[in-house]
Amino acid sequence: MHLLIIEDEELDVIALQRAFTKHNVPFNMTVARNGAEALHVLRGTELDQQRIPGPVLILLDVNMPRMNGIEFLKVLRADPELKQLPVFMLTTSDEERDVNAAYNLGISGYLLKQDIGEDCEKLIQLINAYADVVHFPEQ
Repeated sequence: MHLLIIEDEELDVIALQRAFTKHNVPFNMTVARNGAEALHVLRGTELDQQRIPGPVLILLDVNMPRMNGIEFLKVLRADPELKQLPVFMLTTSDEERDVNAAYNLGISGYLLKQDIGEDCEKLIQLINAYADVVHFPEQ
C-alpha cells in the first residue's frame, strides 16, 4: 500500500514520517502540500513525475492553501479513475460543516489530530489494521 499524505504543515508531515519510521510502517509514502499537488501526484501529470502505484490510502487535511481538503474531495470523487480511493481526513478542524461535507463526499473516517496523540500510535494501528483486512480493487 502507498500512503499519500496531503498536508501543508511541515511539522505535521515530519511528525507523521517519524512516527511511521519509528513503528516500522511498511508502506511507501508521498507528501503533497495541497489538493492540487495531490491530484498531479495521483494522475502523474507533472513531466518529472510517475503516477504513484496502488493501492493508495490518502490522509487528507482540511485547511490548506490553493485547494483545500473539501475541494480536493469533490474533484477526486468526480474522477472515474480516482473516485474509489479511500480517504481519511486527518485535521485539527472539528467544525461540523467540515465533518459533514467530508462524510458526504465519501471519506472512510474523520480523525482529529489532537485525538491521535503525539506519537501517532492510534493512527498507525488504524492504518495497519485497515491494510490487513481491506481488499482493494485492482488498479
